[in-house]
Amino acid sequence: MGIVYLPIIFAVAYLLVRFGDYFAHLFQARGGTWKASTLKAVLITAALAFVCFGTIPLLIEVDNRKGWLTGHETVQFAVKWTGYTSIWWAVMIGLRARARSSA
Repeated sequence: MGIVYLPIIFAVAYLLVRFGDYFAHLFQARGGTWKASTLKAVLITAALAFVCFGTIPLLIEVDNRKGWLTGHETVQFAVKWTGYTSIWWAVMIGLRARARSSA
C-alpha cells in the first residue's frame, strides 16, 4: 500500500528542485546572508534526502518478505547517501567559486 505514495514523494522532490532557484533568489532579495547558489544546493540536497527517506522504506516494505534490509539498516543507508550527496554538492560549489575567483 505504501507504493501509492511514491509519485507524491517524487513530485515534492521535483518541486523542491524546480523552484529552488526561485526560492533562493527570493530569500536573498529579502536580506538573506546565504548566496543563492548555496541555498539552491541545500534545497536540492533536501530533495534528494526526501527521496531517500521517502522511497527506501517503501521499497523495503515491498521486499521485506525476503529480509532485504532491517529498519535500522534502512536508516543507515539513507543517512549515508544523504551525507554523500551533501559532500558532493559542497565540493561542486567550492569548485565553482574557485573557478569564478580565478577568472
